[in-house]
Amino acid sequence: MQTCPWAVGRTQTPAMQRESRVSRVVAVTAPFFLTVQLLACASVGTKMDATALAKIKPGTTTKTEMLEWFGSPKSQSLDTSGKLVMIWYYNEAQSYIFHVEVKQQMLSVLFDTNDVIEKYSLIDDINKAKEDPADEPKTER
Repeated sequence: MQTCPWAVGRTQTPAMQRESRVSRVVAVTAPFFLTVQLLACASVGTKMDATALAKIKPGTTTKTEMLEWFGSPKSQSLDTSGKLVMIWYYNEAQSYIFHVEVKQQMLSVLFDTNDVIEKYSLIDDINKAKEDPADEPKTER
């Protein structure tokens, strides 16, 4: 048996010693696990590769190529003139203790009646951050 440091003259039983060790372990590890909980990450969709995005050329790139490069779109519909619009997106959120950072990629493509890209719009916070943070994140072509 050991002498209990906060109670002079008293002794600890083996059970009290184990409980004291467990308390110390919890006191040391709890801040780590709390920090891990507060620093979390979540994402929705599939991240689009900058190399594949650079291949997109209005008047040349086809619907088949887009499906090959980016997979199935998250949304597709017809515009008021009956042309196909496909949308791919990816969102990620990184949570810090007092701050949440959200980045997104959104690619909206309008195809002509021959399934060739007529025009597209791209918002890319992820690859723009890597290239040049001063550039506008939205590009329309």
